[in-house]
Amino acid sequence: MKRNKAKLIAEAKAQMTEKDYFQSNSFREHLDHMFKFMTRCQKKGCIEVSDYGDATACTDGKKVMINWNSPIQKGFNTFKLKVMSTLGLFYHEVGHIIYTDFDTNRDYEERIVKEGKLDVRPDAALRAEKDSLEYFLEIRPVYRNYIGLIFHNIMNIIEDVWMENKVSAEYSGTVADCLRNNRVKMLDECPTLKRMIDSEYDNIAITMNLILCYASSGLIPNPHQYETVHTQALDDAKAFIDAGISNDNVWGRIIASTNIMLSMWQLIQDEIEEQEEKKKEEESRQNEQQNEQQNEQPNSQNKQSEEEKGSSNRQKTEKGENEPNNGNSKPDSSSNQSNQTSKQKEMDKEIEKQLSSQLEQQTKQSSNSNDEARTSKHFRGEKAKKEEEENGSEEKGGTGKTDENAKEEEKEVLSNEASEGRTEIANMLENSPRFAETEGSADGELDQGGKIDYESKVFSTSDGIGSKIEKSINDCAEESVNRELLEENRRELAREVADVPFTNNHVGVNFSIGRHESVSDNDIEEYNRQKEALKYSKALQKALEETLKKKPDEISRRQWLGKGLDKNNLYDRQQKVFYKKNIPSETNLAVAVLIDESGSMHGRKLVEATRMAVILEDFCRNFKIPVHIAGHHWSGRVHYDIYRDFDDIDGMDRFRLMQIRASGCNRDGAALQYCGEHLLKRPEEKKLLILISDGQPNADGYRGECAKQDLKAIKKKLKQRGVELFAAAIDDDKEYIKAIYGDGFLDMSDLKRLPKTMVRLVENFMNV
Repeated sequence: MKRNKAKLIAEAKAQMTEKDYFQSNSFREHLDHMFKFMTRCQKKGCIEVSDYGDATACTDGKKVMINWNSPIQKGFNTFKLKVMSTLGLFYHEVGHIIYTDFDTNRDYEERIVKEGKLDVRPDAALRAEKDSLEYFLEIRPVYRNYIGLIFHNIMNIIEDVWMENKVSAEYSGTVADCLRNNRVKMLDECPTLKRMIDSEYDNIAITMNLILCYASSGLIPNPHQYETVHTQALDDAKAFIDAGISNDNVWGRIIASTNIMLSMWQLIQDEIEEQEEKKKEEESRQNEQQNEQQNEQPNSQNKQSEEEKGSSNRQKTEKGENEPNNGNSKPDSSSNQSNQTSKQKEMDKEIEKQLSSQLEQQTKQSSNSNDEARTSKHFRGEKAKKEEEENGSEEKGGTGKTDENAKEEEKEVLSNEASEGRTEIANMLENSPRFAETEGSADGELDQGGKIDYESKVFSTSDGIGSKIEKSINDCAEESVNRELLEENRRELAREVADVPFTNNHVGVNFSIGRHESVSDNDIEEYNRQKEALKYSKALQKALEETLKKKPDEISRRQWLGKGLDKNNLYDRQQKVFYKKNIPSETNLAVAVLIDESGSMHGRKLVEATRMAVILEDFCRNFKIPVHIAGHHWSGRVHYDIYRDFDDIDGMDRFRLMQIRASGCNRDGAALQYCGEHLLKRPEEKKLLILISDGQPNADGYRGECAKQDLKAIKKKLKQRGVELFAAAIDDDKEYIKAIYGDGFLDMSDLKRLPKTMVRLVENFMNV
């Protein structure tokens, strides 16, 4: 009994999990479509979707890697919000590919790390801080990595917010909502200032989190209205943050990020000095403990005999390890100084490592950075390219906050894209207690997160992109149902084997049914390259349609469905019309094609057979003729591989024709009998079976005269039951094949004639 596919799809959609959707072909196809749409490039992007643990997403400028099971996605509680979150990660990374100049950013960071230089002219009020920082990095180069990390995090914040504002302005609606939902979720999960202080967060990490919140929304999570060194550092940096997220020139954003870091320089110095003091205190305590332990040991264990000491001194003198001491020598001050310098370097390394680790663990990040990322050469959107050309390559000191006029100009820019982005996010954070002024609230309440209305930002079908997402979800449900139905179809086809009245030559022979379920991108691409074959099919269809137009209209008596409807006989007094169980199609024809896939078909013969299958399938599909296309070969058993069945369950069978392969030998009789039985189950009155082969049967115990007589008997029996069998010989064994199939023999020595001959054969059996 045929199941209701629409009902199955509705059930699959209701039961769908985010994993089902994110790992589906439908989701991948949507990502591919959006990548091309956003980058304005038809070149296919490389997109990887997987479960990457605690990661979110990243890009190297060409490839996008998305964690479908990211922590931020898990924070949403509905299926659609989880979909939006994961798509938001994708849109974020595509935005970087379109807009971010990875090369320039990386080169500037590398100059800091390798040379300790800030290669820009900062704000006039911060030039002393620039000199101080560069001198510090010159005498204590071990901290270059740490300072580079601070700049990297600041630059990431500025770049992320600027880029998301650009993308949201260009793609308002669903894309913008996906980006904003993720950013709001990230901000809403940021601890309050009080909580960060109580949890002993690193001062730099606290300030970074405040910068992220302010850059994104203009707000900070400070409901207790604390005034601290962190809020002071943020106040000093606000003008530069506003400048950075508003500047379309990469050097303008680099200068703004440098100014932000320089405005924090005193705080950074204090943090390093504080860690040094802690380290010294810790070492002092350790030394005291060691001294106490040594003093507790028995005196006898701390003494050496005079003989042992003398012997030890003589050995050292012989090796040149001790210089003669006449009682007038002085301690080696240079050696002591060297030891102290070495000790300081080791301590600096430990502190730098600790500070870097704390900063990475305690700061919020929009996405995972990729040090290997390169500026895209192929996928930069047309709008991004145009803006780059308009902005040009400004001097490294020519943008950013330099004077009062520049400040006013930046404020005007902020009031557009950046201001609109902030306002949207601030409005969504309105109900979050972390960002409200609720002095005196219990911290426990604040840790529960906000009551944010994300549902109002769920994609709607009135949005073109939202409609496509909805469609891809429906397609995913249908994809799931199709897999289920294809498997049911395969099992049903396998059960049919038991019903086949095999001749004595094939009784007990193992018979395996293969129903190709998967269709790869390569299959689709290969099919789409069959342009000449499809063009030929369309020409044959057009010629047939022209022929039909010239024929006079005919009325088929007693027909109650189709073009030839006879209105005078809609009702039959004998009521026979309404007892007819099988409704005939207009052509009243079903076609089955069986292709010999034995090893001898390898090469041009199989290529032409596949081409014929493509043309015939396209022809039959367009004229709504049920068609079954299968291949067979023998390797210890009969392998019967179905590429196109009468009911094209998922509409993808034409692509499965690209999976036709040659292998093993051939046992034509068994395959023909199964194909014939399968065809006989069709309701159409006319049944046409076409065998494509290059020679004689050749299988274990099945060849020569034995096989010849078997095939003759099979043809005769099928004919008696209403199946017209034709065999197309495409090699030198045509006389042998002709002797078997008689009037059903087709000489296809000229392979170029194969497609046209097959189509003409089908036409002859159509009701036209």
